[in-house]
Amino acid sequence: MTLGERIRQMRLEHHLSQGDVADALDVSRQSVSKWENDGAVPDLDKLVKLSQLFGVSLDQLVMGQEEEGEKAPPPPPQPATQPTGQRIIGVVLLCFGFLVGLLMALLGNGLPGFLFGVPFYLCGVVCLVARRYPGLWCGWGLFLLVRILMPWVTGFGSFYGMVRTMFRFGSIHWTIWMLSVLALLLLEGRTAWCYGKKPLEPKRESVIYLAGSWVIWVLLQVFFIQNIWLPLGMLYIALDVFQLVLLSLVTVVSVRMVRGRRR
Repeated sequence: MTLGERIRQMRLEHHLSQGDVADALDVSRQSVSKWENDGAVPDLDKLVKLSQLFGVSLDQLVMGQEEEGEKAPPPPPQPATQPTGQRIIGVVLLCFGFLVGLLMALLGNGLPGFLFGVPFYLCGVVCLVARRYPGLWCGWGLFLLVRILMPWVTGFGSFYGMVRTMFRFGSIHWTIWMLSVLALLLLEGRTAWCYGKKPLEPKRESVIYLAGSWVIWVLLQVFFIQNIWLPLGMLYIALDVFQLVLLSLVTVVSVRMVRGRRR
């Protein structure tokens, strides 16, 4: 019996689908299918996780060797923790942000010091809390921070005020706008790459919901552009953040449906 046949047999014995195994190992369903068809061999770390998932030793999984005595129960799943280096980076960022705030306070500028330290506080907390893709979440946090503060820095009533004024007041506004669009595209692309790996079958109801979500997002853009002179309040900021979250969700779901259709 080959390794792929043993993986398939043990998966069926545990009443697991290929998708269940893919979720447990953080891989795509196609990878599990290739393993079972002997089209590819899992990496060593994946083999270890497979043996733990099926409650067998690595020798039993790879070589098919039976151990003497009763089969040892699978070890309890260990909670995922951040790598040591990631925790160290988080602590360093928090300390650096505190030092910046302290230095500015000693110079008589306490509030600006706090504002200069916010990006370090934000990324430090993300590194200490996020278990996956801390760089991506740091990027989103910094993007939202800049997006919220940009209206006050530039003097516009809202971030969307640049749509009509970026050509009127000079090239600096065009540059700021294009950099923001580029940053958004990079973040959306990275988000789709990280969270869009698992294929999703494009059923009719799902396609309708997805299309409706895209329509809602477009209508929100029209609302923002048509009301760029509204006072920038908490409701406006909340709607802006909501449309960014909605854009990320529909992008990820769209990528997953495309992969599901190609399957």
